Amino acid sequence: MVLGFGYDSKNNNYKVLRINQGLGLLDSKNKAQVYSFNDNSWRCIEGMPYYLFYGHYNGVLVNEALHYVVTQESHSQCLFIARFDLPTESFSLMECPNYDKLKSMFNSTFLLIELGGCLCLLINSYPSTTSVNCFVQL
Repeated sequence: MVLGFGYDSKNNNYKVLRINQGLGLLDSKNKAQVYSFNDNSWRCIEGMPYYLFYGHYNGVLVNEALHYVVTQESHSQCLFIARFDLPTESFSLMECPNYDKLKSMFNSTFLLIELGGCLCLLINSYPSTTSVNCFVQL
């Protein structure tokens, strides 16, 4: 399970996003729910057809949206960034930067952070730990 927390200024509401990723043959569906502080309740969110690349990294809040590194299919080698918009409570996909070393993504660490109000993707490739690539989404 991963979480995300943020403020929805359009609706003057704080929200929590909870994503449970199915891991087995019997439970392979991903479930997303949002908690509204104004309503004091959880709602199921439709349209979470993505797989979290890291099942232990919580969402990164930038511009009233929570961001996660995902794939579109289980065990896929193509990475995307899922964006959950807090005001509309909907998911969308952003493509990861065209990074040549993504072919060896299982030898790399991908970390989303907020940097000066922008979404930033840091990529550290192993065994080379002397350099980190940084891509900023404006």
